Amino acid sequence: MKSLSAAVLLALAPLAVVAAEHDRPAPGPLGHFDTDRDGVITRDEAQAAANEHVNRFFERFDADKDGVVTRDEMRQAREQRRAQMRERFEKRFAAADENGDGSLSKAEAEKSMPMVARNFERLDQNADGGVTLEELKAQAARRHRGRR
Repeated sequence: MKSLSAAVLLALAPLAVVAAEHDRPAPGPLGHFDTDRDGVITRDEAQAAANEHVNRFFERFDADKDGVVTRDEMRQAREQRRAQMRERFEKRFAAADENGDGSLSKAEAEKSMPMVARNFERLDQNADGGVTLEELKAQAARRHRGRR
């Protein structure tokens, strides 16, 4: 945990220096660490942010709340996250499928799923004018295999 805190502090240090030199709020997405809005990120603010990050990490991954994160807990959390993402995507697909035929037309995709619309011809594997959830899952599996 000390090494994680040190890494966060090292990452934040240049931003605090830049903010102090220019007497303005800390730049970029890390500006929210400047909790008192004085334009610099102090050691205490950085430590609080690191502690918050560590707490969120353990809240997410330490399933049995014993203060130790095992490989199994990491794997389980990853699988749970993937299942949640699949469920959300399937709900979005169902909502976009206005006529309920199990397939998105290009017009349906353009309304609700612009990435599907942009890649419609490639995703429509059987060239029937519609993209099914199965075709999207097959494409995701192909992409995933390509990353390994």
